Amino acid sequence: MVRFILLLFFPLVTFANEAGPILQMDALLEGPNEWYPGQEGSFVYKISYRGSVQLLEERFPLLEMEGFEKLGDKQFKQYREGGLSVQEISQAVRATKSGTFVSAPSEIVGIQKVIINGKERLLPPEKRITIPSLSITVLPFPAVGQPASFNGSVGRFDFDLEPPSNREVRVGDPVNLTITVHNVKPLDPLFAPDVANQPGISGLFRVEESSPMPEGETSYLYSIKLTPLNSLAKTIPSISWSSFDPKGEEYLTWQSEPVEIDLLEPTLLPPPIERKLFSPLLSHQPKEPQEFKIPTDFGPSILERLFKASSDFGPILLLALPLITLIAIPLTKNISLAIEERKKSPLYRKKIELFETKDQKLAFRAWEQLLTDQLIDKGYLQPNGEWIEDKGSLFDQLKPFFREARVARFSEKKPKISKNVAKEGLKLYQMAQKLPPRTVR
Repeated sequence: MVRFILLLFFPLVTFANEAGPILQMDALLEGPNEWYPGQEGSFVYKISYRGSVQLLEERFPLLEMEGFEKLGDKQFKQYREGGLSVQEISQAVRATKSGTFVSAPSEIVGIQKVIINGKERLLPPEKRITIPSLSITVLPFPAVGQPASFNGSVGRFDFDLEPPSNREVRVGDPVNLTITVHNVKPLDPLFAPDVANQPGISGLFRVEESSPMPEGETSYLYSIKLTPLNSLAKTIPSISWSSFDPKGEEYLTWQSEPVEIDLLEPTLLPPPIERKLFSPLLSHQPKEPQEFKIPTDFGPSILERLFKASSDFGPILLLALPLITLIAIPLTKNISLAIEERKKSPLYRKKIELFETKDQKLAFRAWEQLLTDQLIDKGYLQPNGEWIEDKGSLFDQLKPFFREARVARFSEKKPKISKNVAKEGLKLYQMAQKLPPRTVR
């Protein structure tokens, strides 16, 4: 990325009793030739003067420019240049959005200070320097050709993947990958890709990511921890990292090579809770979620049956009623505790994600994972996301649903969804359950 300086120059102001200029202000923009969201630079005011000058007014709107995020505090420098004293004020910034942004005029008012009879005095007239409004345009990223893995990185980078040191793992054991990004310039924004939503990851691996960390002057390290969730996770698929090159006005995408892993025989651990416990319940799931109801008539129904059994035991039961009450109170408390524990279970949380959440992105992600797992188990979908066989009307409905899910997940704005996600997802899941298992040869 080319670093440039835009200098707004204004004629020097000369006081009547000085030989030459004594007050000047310049505005500088240090940054890329063309701004894109995420890129960084600096806004600088440079005030030069000769002799002793006191500033009476100062307005620096460039330091508060809309559309730019401040990076740290203002920086101040003082030095000599060309026989003049220079005071420099700068603010590091990052562009946060696209658009054209205009600052108000910048202005300083100064007056010369002189020594008369041993006393410091201000010598009129006042001198005013004004810099007109300044506009900066931040270009939007092109929509045409934008890869799904693009996450806002800008620049031309080189990548290296360090394969895992141990490829023999069990389900539930993490596999560590390290990606090194080279040729990162100081002003290049670098954002990690959304690995959890890349093809072949959802439903097979749990992903833990870290932010890219600097390694030397021009390199960054990015660590990923992938944990196999089931016996189908035998290959870590290609990981894509996309960036935009402003100079060539094009998107660049790097893809790692797939990594084969050896899954050892599982230890005696319970099967994954979310898939094994929840899946059978879906075929009996009502269209609308139902709250778990406490059987409030549990106590009275027993007493009624006992009283009707024999009227001879009525007085005895009346005498035993306090004892029965003492037993019923802890029983009711235990039922309440059981309900609270049920709400903490992965099964209950999964039900909330699928049927009751108002977060459309979360609902789409939960249903997409559930449908993907079902189709992989049946043998109609490969772990890398490729279809093995088309089954007519079901697949005609599944593919638009998956596309809509991807749009919802990657959209920065709230997606406009015409259908009820839970209703549509449940219908597709019940259709997938009826598919006969496919034997892979």
